[in-house]
Amino acid sequence: MKFRKLRSLFVLVVSISMLWNVDYVAMASQQAEGSAINNRAEEIVVPEAPGIINEKSVNSSLEKKGKKVVRELGEKRTRNSKQFLLSDGTVQYISSSTDIHYEDNRGSLRNINTELLDGAAIDVNKAPMSKTNAKRMKGNKDKTSAKNPESEYFRALEVPYEIQVPKNFNTGYRIGYGDDELTFIPVGAKASKGKLDLTTKDKVLYKDVWKQTDVELITTSSGIKENIYLNSDAAPDSFSFEVVGALANNLTAGELVLMPAWLQDKTGAKRDVTLTKRKSGNKIIVDVKWDNKGLVYPIVIDPTTTISMENAMYVDKAYPNTSYPYQSTMKVQGMSYYGYYNEKISLFKYNISAIPAGSQIISSSLDLGYASYNYNFYPYNSVGGYIDLVGYRLTSGWTISTTYNTRPAYTTDQASPVVRLTYRGQRLIFDLKSMTQLAVNNSNGQLNFGIYRYANDQIDEATFNGLASTMTINYSTSAPIVSTGSISKVNNIVNLSWQTHSENPQLKYQIIGMKNNLWQAYDSGIVSSSSSTHSVALANGTWSFAVRVLNSTTWGPWYIFNNNVSVVNNGIGVSYVYSNSLLKEIFNNTTGEKLILEYDLNGNLKKKVKDISHTQLITDGNPVEWTTRTRKIEDGYDDFLDTTLKQPERDIRSVYMESDSTNLYIMIELGRLQNYDTLLPHGYNDDNYFVYLGATSGTTALTRFGTSLASLNAYYEIASWGLNDTTVHEYKNGAWQWTWTGSAENNGFSSSRSFIDTGAAGKAFGVSAILELKIPLAKIPNANLSKVFVVAGSNTKDVDIASN
Repeated sequence: MKFRKLRSLFVLVVSISMLWNVDYVAMASQQAEGSAINNRAEEIVVPEAPGIINEKSVNSSLEKKGKKVVRELGEKRTRNSKQFLLSDGTVQYISSSTDIHYEDNRGSLRNINTELLDGAAIDVNKAPMSKTNAKRMKGNKDKTSAKNPESEYFRALEVPYEIQVPKNFNTGYRIGYGDDELTFIPVGAKASKGKLDLTTKDKVLYKDVWKQTDVELITTSSGIKENIYLNSDAAPDSFSFEVVGALANNLTAGELVLMPAWLQDKTGAKRDVTLTKRKSGNKIIVDVKWDNKGLVYPIVIDPTTTISMENAMYVDKAYPNTSYPYQSTMKVQGMSYYGYYNEKISLFKYNISAIPAGSQIISSSLDLGYASYNYNFYPYNSVGGYIDLVGYRLTSGWTISTTYNTRPAYTTDQASPVVRLTYRGQRLIFDLKSMTQLAVNNSNGQLNFGIYRYANDQIDEATFNGLASTMTINYSTSAPIVSTGSISKVNNIVNLSWQTHSENPQLKYQIIGMKNNLWQAYDSGIVSSSSSTHSVALANGTWSFAVRVLNSTTWGPWYIFNNNVSVVNNGIGVSYVYSNSLLKEIFNNTTGEKLILEYDLNGNLKKKVKDISHTQLITDGNPVEWTTRTRKIEDGYDDFLDTTLKQPERDIRSVYMESDSTNLYIMIELGRLQNYDTLLPHGYNDDNYFVYLGATSGTTALTRFGTSLASLNAYYEIASWGLNDTTVHEYKNGAWQWTWTGSAENNGFSSSRSFIDTGAAGKAFGVSAILELKIPLAKIPNANLSKVFVVAGSNTKDVDIASN
């Protein structure tokens, strides 16, 4: 079942901070009459979200263990996780509760950058930006000017959401995700010009927005954080905001949701803040109110607008039919003061499917940051009080609508060791090795668990910041991992070398490459060799490469070589590639043609093979120039026959065809923009690809779903019905007739599919896929190869067509 994702907002209308901005509070204190910050040493600054996760931060944590990072496994990135190959051959997996990557317009995952840019200075044709921002801004083709509305805002472009931070606060700010957006306009606020922090470049300060009230907007990896500073008791005790957007009565708008709000004063006292939606004429108003009696100024209010945290929530026995998702504040509770058992449980789930099944878990820990608040510990009001916390594995899953009454059961099997919380500000780290190993071995990659109080008689609650939670897992795997690689060249001969971490020796490898924005590709095929070097002669251009290796049982992930190589041929003439004193390749520098020589074990020449399937693609016009019925448009896809079926895997980018005396060879390059998309056989997921050949003696005209294929006269239909076979049908007597199905051969297959993965470390590699077919000419004796059609479609619709 596919669940709708809700994106959470702590907007200007929401929560009040448990996070102190110490410098600003000190400044505000000096401004407020009769206010001063006392007991500064007791203030606890709790991280609102995990810090930057990169090679430097991981190396810092590994320094005492004598390990270091070899490289990030960029090909294993997800929205909220990274993996690093370590010097001892193990892998460290780090998953954040919030996004740490954004998806760019080509499908690559890149590091989030929260820097705010002046909208008047953004060149939308050159600035790096997320797919979300590109979609919103694609109408702006030229550099924005002072006349453009963008000049009134700051923007963060390299984040997974879209945000406009106003230069003048009373303009209001806007957040968008997908098709949903909300704008919040402060009611009664004075015009206040924002000042961008030139050091961090991610926050804007507005002075005197309301009486004795300043506001600071900060972009984060998951949204926008707002600090509202009430400097004295002359500040208002409520605010109102006009909301532009489809805000429902439950304070949601499609994938956006307004979060519960609360405040904290100078002494650390916390109170809930009430959010109420009402209508005023044709306007939607949200009122924010709180009880300020007894509070000590300055007060910090922290409304934060963020992408939803759907992997953490808590449930509360006192409100058994209410769910508490999207919480930055997570709670665990035992008894109340008077012995009433009022349980609160924090629930977590992590998708760890990126860790290969069967991997050995060396360590697994959940870091919840620092305990931000607690009531009286057990024994009640005693010195040395404490509350014991424990992580239990849940026996079933949960959703954001889970309540205390519908909470999943837990088991004490694979429980974490007990963590004793004794003071406010204590770091909370739970050892989850046992349950993580079980999840890797026996589940679909989901790790579901809860944090519970350990003993029933322990008093009241401990709270911590859910946005600060981080899961760190160290594991070893039998899959071989390429740790480093290098490229060199001599004229048009490219030499690649690599080093592999593996428990077992390398048995095979495969090299793939791309030239000049994917329009020309190289694939070594699967090479049975323990060699960690590979040489190939290539046509002129700038090339990028990736390699993967196979040990005794498992293929490892693709390793993307960090640098490109520019190939320049010697001009007219021939180049030669030798290996072990044997001539292996002859390359024509003028035409780009290549001859591969194969030898037997005694070194005798066995056969010569003309390489026709990889080094030349049709866009070079050699040997066949194809004309497709598509054209490029601004979003990177092609125009399709049916624009409602825009699907990157159906975008025919190029086709290459050639024949020798025995076989017809066809290679089709298909656009691929999703790294989870696989090129499946005909009949699965509606990903179907057909090749139609005319016949000189035929009489039947072919039309597919109303699209005429140039009235082919009798024809053959070639399709790949399985991963390693090709099937040919001939149209006879008014119906399709099966004539031949190829099978796997010793030296290759009659069809193959190669997926060129997306990039590593934020670098797009080959977002494309290759479908190769080999058909014996004897099976298509009457084919007219001068009229060929390639169709991407299904049994009901055609999506893209190419022809020569």
